[in-house]
Amino acid sequence: FAASGRRDGPLRVAPEVLEPGSFLASLTGHSLGLSLTTDLAGVVNVSVVDAGVGQTAYGMLADLLAIHQGRPIVEVE
Repeated sequence: FAASGRRDGPLRVAPEVLEPGSFLASLTGHSLGLSLTTDLAGVVNVSVVDAGVGQTAYGMLADLLAIHQGRPIVEVE
């Protein structure tokens, strides 16, 4: 499944066909990835290899929202 969205539009979570050779398509096993398109830095890709519960897509999204809202990120022990 892939989630996508824009600052001024709706969020979407659905099965998505990835282009061969793209960053997200290159992830294997239980890896998680996030690809952000930013105004100043361009495309920023982040991945976690063999992620556990603390590194789920929910955790990544919660961290991004915290950063956006100026809140500190809570670390999982």
